[in-house]
Amino acid sequence: MKTVLTVLKITFGDFIRRTEVLIIAILGIVFIAGVSMVLLDEELAKQVTAGVERSQSVDVQKSTFVEGALVYAELFTIIISFLVGMNLIGKDIKTNAIALYLVKPISRLQYLFGKYLGAVSLSLMIFLIYELFLLLTLQIDGSGLSFPFFKILFITLFKVSLLYSMILMLVQKLPGFVASLIATAIYLTGYFAGDFFLFAISAKGLLKIGSLAIYYTLPHMVQVSPGSIMGSAGRIAPFIEWAFIYGLLYSGLWLFGGMVLFRKRAL
Repeated sequence: MKTVLTVLKITFGDFIRRTEVLIIAILGIVFIAGVSMVLLDEELAKQVTAGVERSQSVDVQKSTFVEGALVYAELFTIIISFLVGMNLIGKDIKTNAIALYLVKPISRLQYLFGKYLGAVSLSLMIFLIYELFLLLTLQIDGSGLSFPFFKILFITLFKVSLLYSMILMLVQKLPGFVASLIATAIYLTGYFAGDFFLFAISAKGLLKIGSLAIYYTLPHMVQVSPGSIMGSAGRIAPFIEWAFIYGLLYSGLWLFGGMVLFRKRAL
């Protein structure tokens, strides 16, 4: 366990100091701060609400701005995960730093698992900062608005775990940028998994089989979007259990595949 924690700490420290990660993290704070300004300024909130309702013909509640802030938080966390993922093990192999890890002695599986946990911890910490910033805004606002803080944090843990598990498997056969790009594309396409199922209902033959194959292969991200989480705040236990089981199975399969390929990889 100590060896895994050692790799985790080094990975976390290396990426938290990277300029591009810091820039994206700060940009996320700026965007969330913009939403916070709307929450704190009643007059500005009325103007923005009226504008959105006129342009989209929908009713906008103040809680909508909280959901918007959470969407920004998730978006910037995904971008950071993309940047971290593309350099997660490629840099160590390119600079031969991996040789220093593996003679500690640290096994290949301990190295890969430590990298995985370090990356997940970094993305989760940055999202936690976003959440705390939003929570502070709501406390200052004093409007009584809230959001399921720990539930959303848990779901985010599930999301970044899933994303990094896909990256770590794909990066065994593909360059870091390509692996991170494909994994992120699968992740984002997962928000449309339900559409493939609806299409399969009316489709026939190979189209039906193909649509169902895509539906069952994709992560069903729409079920863990900020909107669905905010809308199901009263059903925390079943939702958490579902996400936990789903996250373990989906992430576990990708991570296991990545570990199998990494053990066979020539370094």
